[in-house]
Amino acid sequence: MDGRRITIPADQASWSVYAKLGNDNQQFLWGLLEDAAKAKVRTPVQQKIGDYFAACMDEASVDRAGLTPLKPELDRIAEIKSRPALLNAIAEIHHTMQGSFFFASSTTQDAMDSNLMVAQVDAGGLGLPDRDYYTKTDAKSETIPTAVSQLYCAAIDDGRRTGGRSKTDAASNPSD
Repeated sequence: MDGRRITIPADQASWSVYAKLGNDNQQFLWGLLEDAAKAKVRTPVQQKIGDYFAACMDEASVDRAGLTPLKPELDRIAEIKSRPALLNAIAEIHHTMQGSFFFASSTTQDAMDSNLMVAQVDAGGLGLPDRDYYTKTDAKSETIPTAVSQLYCAAIDDGRRTGGRSKTDAASNPSD
């Protein structure tokens, strides 16, 4: 370092040469997208990229449309009335959408035998508690982490015992 101080941008929790490089790259790419949207003479690829970018940035149209584009999905959610229907909806979400909404599943190398690849299941991307979950110290708040842990452990244990099937199905067909 040459002794100069680096100022952390106000909208960042930390800053590094890599963060600056990433930020500069994002600004460069944003410029390419804006240029593709504004250009009058474009290749077919530039037109597709530019039109898509312009549509995404058209906040007035998004505000006018409101929840209308989401109505079919919201209606499907409203139709979920049972646990099996919820499980089917979760399975469909994981097959049709990118992300890890309720859980993330993948394969990884086994920690005990690197010749094996094993299934790995992690917590999903939604549901992270707010700051109070970690900082409140009243009696009720202190029982929540234990209760959540017990709930997760019970669900995992239940999944192990039933092979991921419903309890009724597992009880009636134990050898499956």
